[in-house]
Amino acid sequence: MDKIEQEIRGIWFKDHVATLTTHGDLQVLDWSNPETICYSCRYVFDGYKMYISGDIGSAVFDLTWKADVHSFNKVSIGYFTEKLAAFSDPKRDFSSEKAVKRLRERLKDIKYEGIEYDHEAMRELFEHARNSREQWEWVEAVHEHEDLISKLDRDYWEWIYTCGDEIPTRVYAYLIGLKMASEQLWKEQPSEKLAMDFIPLPKQGPGYELTVPVTLKFSSVVRDTSYVCKKILAALVSWVEDGPGFISDDDDSYTSTMCFIVDELKMTTEQLQSNQCDSNKDVKEEEGVA
Repeated sequence: MDKIEQEIRGIWFKDHVATLTTHGDLQVLDWSNPETICYSCRYVFDGYKMYISGDIGSAVFDLTWKADVHSFNKVSIGYFTEKLAAFSDPKRDFSSEKAVKRLRERLKDIKYEGIEYDHEAMRELFEHARNSREQWEWVEAVHEHEDLISKLDRDYWEWIYTCGDEIPTRVYAYLIGLKMASEQLWKEQPSEKLAMDFIPLPKQGPGYELTVPVTLKFSSVVRDTSYVCKKILAALVSWVEDGPGFISDDDDSYTSTMCFIVDELKMTTEQLQSNQCDSNKDVKEEEGVA
């Protein structure tokens, strides 16, 4: 866990509580501390769109999958940021440390190639990189030293304007909040409800005949608190749910994956039934002895 995630989980969202409600086709997740509005956040899931508002800004995400609170668990911050369509703040923060590091790397290449340059102008460019706090300040500094930069690298525009770019902490918080809320809801909601509500069944294909009865059967078995049952339920959510990084209905490996899950379910169900039979048998034997 990196420093940003530690801060968000341990400070921003330390005492947050997830409340999920359904309003027709919309799902609304309220993620907040009941005692304060600080760092509160509301997520609205509307098909392939997600709208965010609250104390940590507003944003709109244009997604390629039908979203709900549990569909972001395997999404990386890079992929998540690509889906950011609108944001109340600039979409990128500026990191002076990152910009200076990139300039040093390029200067090292320049020296290695034996290219001569104005040392005083280069020192001024580095000073601007260290002192810039916003991206627009750095852009102005680049324009001021454009003669120097263009002589050293004619393709400078491809990298120098973005060399200090950094994903905003608030965008990290949006994704971490979703994952924390999912973790919390997963623990609090009954396993049977999770099995029926959050495992979409395929509409067609070989897996259909297998998945429907097994899922229904599994909902009656999942009350068992065994580790294996929980593990298989987690596997079902991860593999069947349609979203980034998940298996979809038209994926070549979908059928084989479903067959594997079905086999695991059957084995677990048989084991549970066997354990129950053994338990009943022991009870009868004890009663007979008594």
